[in-house]
Amino acid sequence: MKKTILILLTLAAGAAGRDFDRDQREDRIVERDGKAHLESLVAATGKWIDADFQLPEAVAAHPPGDALRFLDLNGDGFDDLVRSDDAGYYMALWSTEVKPQLGWNKGWSQFVRAGDRTGAGNEPPSFTGAEARIEDGSLVVVRPGGAETRIALRTLIAVDMPPPMPPREALAAFRVRDGFTVELVAAEPEVIDPVAFDWCPDGRLWVVEMRDYPLGMDGKGLPGGVIKVLEDADRDGRHEKAAVFLDGIPFPTGVMPWRGGVLVSAAPDIFFAEDTDGDGRADRREVLFTGFRPGNEQHRVNGFEWGLDGWIYAANGDSGGTVRSMKTGKKISISGRDVRFRPDTGEIEAVSSQSQFGRRRDDFGNWFGNNNPRWLWHVGLPEHYLRRNPKLAVKGTKRMLANYKDATRVFPVSAAMERPNQPWAANHVTSACSPCPYRDDLFGPEFATSVFVSEPVHNAVHREVLTRHGAGFRSARAAGEENAEFLASTDPWFRPTTLKTGPDGALYIADFYRFITEHPDWISPEMQSRLDLRAGEDRGRIYRVVPLDSPRREIPAMSRLAGADLARAMDSPSGWQRDTVQRRLAESARGESSPEAEGVLRGLISARFRPQVRAQALATLGMMGRLREGEVTAALADPHPAVRIEAARQSEAGAFLKEQTSGIYPALAALADDSNPAVRLQAAFSLGAWPPQLAEPLLARIAAREGEDGDEWIRAAVLSSLQPDSELFGKLNAPDQSAVALPVLALDPAKSARSAVLARYAGVGKLKGDAEAGRVHFQNLCAICHIMGGEGKEVGPDLGMVRGKPVDWLVAAILDPEANIEARYSAWQADLASGGAMIGIVAAETANSLTFRLPGGIERAVLRDDIKELKPAGISLMPAGFEAALDPQAMADLIAWLNK
Repeated sequence: MKKTILILLTLAAGAAGRDFDRDQREDRIVERDGKAHLESLVAATGKWIDADFQLPEAVAAHPPGDALRFLDLNGDGFDDLVRSDDAGYYMALWSTEVKPQLGWNKGWSQFVRAGDRTGAGNEPPSFTGAEARIEDGSLVVVRPGGAETRIALRTLIAVDMPPPMPPREALAAFRVRDGFTVELVAAEPEVIDPVAFDWCPDGRLWVVEMRDYPLGMDGKGLPGGVIKVLEDADRDGRHEKAAVFLDGIPFPTGVMPWRGGVLVSAAPDIFFAEDTDGDGRADRREVLFTGFRPGNEQHRVNGFEWGLDGWIYAANGDSGGTVRSMKTGKKISISGRDVRFRPDTGEIEAVSSQSQFGRRRDDFGNWFGNNNPRWLWHVGLPEHYLRRNPKLAVKGTKRMLANYKDATRVFPVSAAMERPNQPWAANHVTSACSPCPYRDDLFGPEFATSVFVSEPVHNAVHREVLTRHGAGFRSARAAGEENAEFLASTDPWFRPTTLKTGPDGALYIADFYRFITEHPDWISPEMQSRLDLRAGEDRGRIYRVVPLDSPRREIPAMSRLAGADLARAMDSPSGWQRDTVQRRLAESARGESSPEAEGVLRGLISARFRPQVRAQALATLGMMGRLREGEVTAALADPHPAVRIEAARQSEAGAFLKEQTSGIYPALAALADDSNPAVRLQAAFSLGAWPPQLAEPLLARIAAREGEDGDEWIRAAVLSSLQPDSELFGKLNAPDQSAVALPVLALDPAKSARSAVLARYAGVGKLKGDAEAGRVHFQNLCAICHIMGGEGKEVGPDLGMVRGKPVDWLVAAILDPEANIEARYSAWQADLASGGAMIGIVAAETANSLTFRLPGGIERAVLRDDIKELKPAGISLMPAGFEAALDPQAMADLIAWLNK
């Protein structure tokens, strides 16, 4: 190999005698076969070795010359890289934080821009034959003869940011499914930075403005959140009146009108605020619950959603906490779970599963959630049932939806923007939030089981279509949307957050309208130096999506209704309207239980009304304590399975259980043989409220029908309803002893220093890989813990998300997995009182148990009572040592398959 050592003393910022990475070792550039290469001096031996960082490929491909300079462009004290000649340029910043999982590798990995010369004002001047220096915040280039060019460093490195669009232009930027159009509801200055909203009974729109995102109004945490009330005074569909109800709130995330005021979520609190003197501004605040952990501003408690059971639900946000009710003094841990509460009494409970932003339900009480990398999941095992049996440990309470091939793909219509992290994740879901079941009939019957999901990073709104599958659901993209999103915008500033079905049947969208929505925790210091993190802080929009040419439905003034008229309003296709009726009845101290209103609700249980109406009327009468035995008995035989499910829930009321010879028990018993698995699931849960001598024979029958390979949820429901010391529970709850098959790697860690191993694989990127051979390696070695193209098990990341990552990153991730472990894939160790230990990823939590996910996708549920100590394992579940199974060529083959 030809090797020429270059001592580039002629460069104004030369490359000899430099210590780029501050490791106390001298670095130099050498030329090898016409390419630039970095070496470091080992002082103890006097030998030069390959540096553990290198020049970017596009720069190394050129022989070093005076076009290459090392200058501190962002003032962090480290030399950044600029290569600039008469033809083109390349700029990159030194990464002061090394986080390979985010794409922040050691060296000049913070790419700024590159290209041929166009004369743009943010291009560096050519360095050929010139001197260059940094002076007074500018790059100064002096040519022979003294001609001087200056360009402000801020201009030079700033992220290319297209200008924001005014509302009219933003409307024209939308691409929505055929047959629909987008209308503007509100825009700045009436609304700024909206993240959540809800309607009160009089039709006014309450909006949460998180103006203080991401780090406070002053960048140091100064609260600036606002609760605002919008009105459409002339009823033209545009809300032109806005009034501030409350301000100075720290990072508010949710609002719900309640009684004469509103409930607000703003960690660490959920509080109630009201206007007592009639001036339109809140003058009284009462903290109802406190202790929600105020973590990352994107990961805080948020809400709210009204439940058919009369509880209000809120999403955990992923930050957890130990929450105290200010009225009762009760404390609960919400680790791994969401919450539900009653504002009037101060009751609060943890509920199954943990959602990031938005826990939502459909018309029949099915609950859904998600987090940034997953479109959707269904929560099917309610915690209040599971906690009845302290010996019951379940593997999970939710089921992932959107499990089809390439499910993580997003189809944006906006131009690709420079990402602050994980550049390989472009066009894959990375910011899913606010799952929104469509709850009206305005869109037509084909949308009856649709769930919309915001994807703000890609400026889109996605849609999943549910179909029943066993006791739960499966989901898929809608026909016609296989390679497109329901709605997308060419405007990169469009940032959809909360989605809701409005009182008029439209789909409403809160548009945060910021250029940057990523939190600074996930933006490198170098990228932050190039950005205005609050760009768009004075803007915001709310839109609605409606069918083309459909007459606009007026938003009803529900506040004017009372008694029988209020109850009649429940006969509506609008989920908002039915919820508002039920909520107003719940807010009344007497339940507004006039005989006329009760009579109307009883009539709505009739099969001639919509099943959604029947189910909610049934739930409302149950909430009010006004259900009669005959009504429950009849509803248990309703032709619609969702109504039978709600009737089974209502059969658990204490008043009915006292009448063991009533007609309810035989009707409930019949559901043990129902043809619908979701009905049998609820029957198994509801039987647990009945005396064991009545329930156990039916539970045994349900379990027998499922057999060994039946629905795990139904089996869990049966177990939750059994007495922990019963013989049937002991028989059905036999521990899972299935073995986990692991690939055997001949690895002796003492002989395999990771740095040396990585050095042996440095040339993998130059080898031509055979993708089909790589697929075999994936199936034999990786599929036990990873999914790729629909193959494999979900323990670690979906490898479809790493397609396109740099080869050196992939090699390091495979050979040295413990170097960079994402928090969500961190292993935990539980030392068990029963002996031994369990090590795995904590995949789910309930009141009784933790579920550990192990290699092979195997899940083990462990009772909390059996855990002596829970601590970080400090290791990756992915073992080091794959060099024993993959030589460099095999590694190249595997990477070819991953990048196929």
